[in-house]
Order: sequence, then structure tokens, then C-alpha cells
Amino acid sequence: MSRKKAREIAFRYIYALGYGEGEFCDSESVSDGEAVEDEFIDKLCSVAKENIDAIDAEIRLALKNFSFQRLVKVDLALLRMGIAEIIYMLDTPSIVVIDSVVELAKKYSTDKSPSFINGVLGTVAKKQGE
Repeated sequence: MSRKKAREIAFRYIYALGYGEGEFCDSESVSDGEAVEDEFIDKLCSVAKENIDAIDAEIRLALKNFSFQRLVKVDLALLRMGIAEIIYMLDTPSIVVIDSVVELAKKYSTDKSPSFINGVLGTVAKKQGE
């Protein structure tokens, strides 16, 4: 499994968190036997869940002329995942994370979402000094 696919799986779990559905993250249910990526999925989901209030605060700070409550649920999940990886999982450069999340936005969200998500994540990354 590629890191790209692992992020997509993690995104689905993080999206489900917004609806309080079932187990938050269980990579064993989608595992293809690649333990390294399973660990990445588990860690990303756990980091997002454990830091959700701080992550949402970062989103609120980065939003310009836009209300947090108006965020599309898919975009919120993508932002939570991206910010969790940018701030708390420092093993991947922010630009790579942002590119991956933008690609997921192209696949799962609205036409305007990729540029919006790119802007918010870019603001957070700059704040982190990247």
C-alpha cells in the first residue's frame, strides 16, 4: 500500500469521526499486510483524534472571511488530517502532505475545495515555519 492510499484510508476514518460512527480507526480491517503503512494510518488517526480541539483551533485561525461552521464535512476531515500530519507527525515535508490532501479534495469534494484546502494548509505550514 502506498502512503497516498494510506492517507485516503485515514481520511475516511477521520471523516467518520465527524459523525461519531463506530470505531475511529482500525487499519486491520483494511490491511493489505503492509505493517509500515498500517502503523502510519493508526498513528495519523490517533493524532487527529487526540488533538482534535487544537487542530480545529488551527483551522479557525487560518480561515479568512469564512466561518468554521460553514465548512463542508469532507473539507473539515481533510483539513484535520492534513494539519495533524503537518503539526504532529514531522516525518513528511509539509508540501508533500498539502499536495496529497489537495489531491484527495479533488477526488472527494467540491470544485472549489482544492484551492481552499491548499490555502488553509499553506497558512498552517507557514505558521509552523515550513
